[in-house]
Amino acid sequence: MACKRIYIFSVILIMVWSFDSVNSVFAQKNRKNKGKKEITEHTIRESEYLFIEAQKYYTLEDYAKSINLFLKCIDLVPNNSAAYYKLAQISIHNGEIDKALNYALKALELDKENKYFYLITANIYTEKGDFVKSAELYEQMISQIDGTNEYLFELAALYLYQNRLDDALSSYNRAEEVFGINEQAIHQKQKIYLQLNQLEKAIEEGEKLINAYPDESAYVIDLAEILIPNNRTKKAITLLEDLLLKFPENGQAKLILSDLYKNKGNLIKSEKYLFSAFDDQNVNPDVKVQIIASFTYQITQAKKINNPNITLEKNTQYLANKTIQLHPDDANAFAVYGDLLYALNDKKGALLNYLITVDLAPDNFQVWQNIFHLDSENNDLEVSIKHLETALELFPNQSIIYMYQGLALTQKKDFNEAIAILEQGKRLSSTNKHQTGIFCSLLGNAYNEIKEFDKSDESYEEAITINPNDYQTLNNYSYFLSLRKVKLDKAEKMAQKVVKNNPLNATYVDTYAWVLYATGKFKEAKKQMEKIIKFKDISAIHFDHYGDILFQLGDVKGAVEQWLRAKGMNPDLENIDKKIVDRRVYE
Repeated sequence: MACKRIYIFSVILIMVWSFDSVNSVFAQKNRKNKGKKEITEHTIRESEYLFIEAQKYYTLEDYAKSINLFLKCIDLVPNNSAAYYKLAQISIHNGEIDKALNYALKALELDKENKYFYLITANIYTEKGDFVKSAELYEQMISQIDGTNEYLFELAALYLYQNRLDDALSSYNRAEEVFGINEQAIHQKQKIYLQLNQLEKAIEEGEKLINAYPDESAYVIDLAEILIPNNRTKKAITLLEDLLLKFPENGQAKLILSDLYKNKGNLIKSEKYLFSAFDDQNVNPDVKVQIIASFTYQITQAKKINNPNITLEKNTQYLANKTIQLHPDDANAFAVYGDLLYALNDKKGALLNYLITVDLAPDNFQVWQNIFHLDSENNDLEVSIKHLETALELFPNQSIIYMYQGLALTQKKDFNEAIAILEQGKRLSSTNKHQTGIFCSLLGNAYNEIKEFDKSDESYEEAITINPNDYQTLNNYSYFLSLRKVKLDKAEKMAQKVVKNNPLNATYVDTYAWVLYATGKFKEAKKQMEKIIKFKDISAIHFDHYGDILFQLGDVKGAVEQWLRAKGMNPDLENIDKKIVDRRVYE
């Protein structure tokens, strides 16, 4: 294992000055007073006492008292570098950078043999963005004070900030001479060489690291990731395959080799390495999940253009199964398997995996939304409502849950409960106009069912104000108005707009025909219904309506024929038997 020594480049260095250092400052006997008052032993002892008191208040974070006492120390002993240093520290804490710099420079002027004075001054320059002066101070310190070579890494960082790449390289090389090969320094040097378009030198650095630490497989991977984007795939493949001879369980190397061979068109080797990597429990499941997700996307795109990739589908299913076998507690593994099965139109299997996902990770709201969607497709209202109630406990502020729940309750014909839920969801969606519009539309449906028509119309009006092109809402609103035979002019305009933009939708055309029927425009209604007869998605209600229109036009025989067709598709249609027997319409 490489000896990894980490040097952190800190903008502000805060340290506690030891009393021994303080005493050493005061112990200097031969000071040049330059005409100032004489510094006696008594003065030195008094200054020492004040320094200790100042340090005490500094520790207690009473900086005002601490500053006052340090200034008194300096007044007694003007060449007290330690006091200037502490004042610089306090000024940094108070955000007074210029004042801190003045104090730090004074401390450094008084004592050029103390590395901490260099460090605090350099860091202040760094804070001010003056990297040149900061670097100069590091250079001076390293050249003058023994045991400071460790700061060559900070010096290199400063040169990088200035884009002085050659100087940065020099600093890293000097550090390497002192401390030996260092992983972080090597990687920084590689970045510099790549920036300078010196690929061979970057490769040499990687090889140097590998040779120094032959048991560190990560260094081989690192070098391969430099080689690959620089069109050195042959060398990368050789490195990685040699690595697998030594460490046959290295899943990351297998995944990279799988990609490399795939790009070279060697699908047999690509699949071999991919399957081997997925068989390895030590390979990060997140990586496997990302690969499965990528394959699922490819499968979906292929299906969209009616060109399914059967081999990819089969292989991806194998990989997804293997992932959940090896990582049975990983929620994402089940979630991505659910996505894959949904893409393969196995909605039952998708739902099962999504449910396992939320059992492992209940806070995965995206998967909950997938569950809501599948429940609505399955039309199993009891199961759907149960899932929605569980989700609502977890996410009480997610308005979309109220939307699905309100819809499910409406389908269950529990209209009053649906309205309560939808009204609450509408309030939660107040900042999302699109969602508010959907809630209004659903409320329009529910209020209509309990015959609160004023509230129904009000909800529909709000919905189409928010989204004037919500064709589903326009269709429902116009249809219900036609059944009530109110606001028929408005209903006709809305239905006409819907059909104009959706001419092949049988439901929308039927609504328009029925609005025309309600207004007495039977011939026009018949023309619309004749269009529907050609559609594939025609239903019993369409034949029923067609029969009613024909009856109003005097074609009783034709009407009965259409009613019989309607009954054949749905014998429970309202009044269908009476219409057929009595050969007349019942409103």
